[in-house]
Amino acid sequence: MIKILIILFIFVISGCTKIHKIENSSFESFPSKPPQQFKFIAHTNIWNPYGDEDGEKTRMEWLQMWIDDSAICKNGYVIVERKEADIGLGPEVKRIYYTGQCK
Repeated sequence: MIKILIILFIFVISGCTKIHKIENSSFESFPSKPPQQFKFIAHTNIWNPYGDEDGEKTRMEWLQMWIDDSAICKNGYVIVERKEADIGLGPEVKRIYYTGQCK
């Protein structure tokens, strides 16, 4: 019984991560420019706040999901630029723009 609950919990958690990825971020790749580049935009909120290590870890998990879904950057990637912008909803709510390129 405990194993079933643990498996169910992991399933629910992983499903929530994918839902939050779609709701709180966007991704665009530019395959025509070598090396391949991409732009990732993520919104912070009370569940993944700005300036929080766990929040940034979650955003990087979303980015990896987008990269995996797009089947790019087989040898990894590098973030070449990161910018934050206030969106007027408080100090912990921002939009973060990441620009990266495949290795």
